[in-house]
Amino acid sequence: MRQGTTPTIVINVNNIDLSELKSVYITFEQDGYLLRKDMSQIEIEDDEIRITLTQEETLKFKKGIVNVQLRAITQDGTLVDENGHEILADWAYEVESDEVGTDWTYKVK
Repeated sequence: MRQGTTPTIVINVNNIDLSELKSVYITFEQDGYLLRKDMSQIEIEDDEIRITLTQEETLKFKKGIVNVQLRAITQDGTLVDENGHEILADWAYEVESDEVGTDWTYKVK
């Protein structure tokens, strides 16, 4: 992803039926810039969550790390990660030379 483009980021989700979720939130954070997408701003199909960023949104990312967090809430109110575990899942994109890397850095809090 390059700054100023309109990329669609795809997150593959395992071990959980996305159609059974009450809420899904994707949050991007870099140096105080916070971008949150909720279910009205993302697409869910089968085992994929797709988030399209606008030109304005990607222009705010700088060279460096962009942290990405997925939070989902089941119908019974349980907060889960992309594997259905009751935890939060965090990813990070590294931005180098004005380009966001293609590899996710995965860490679990």
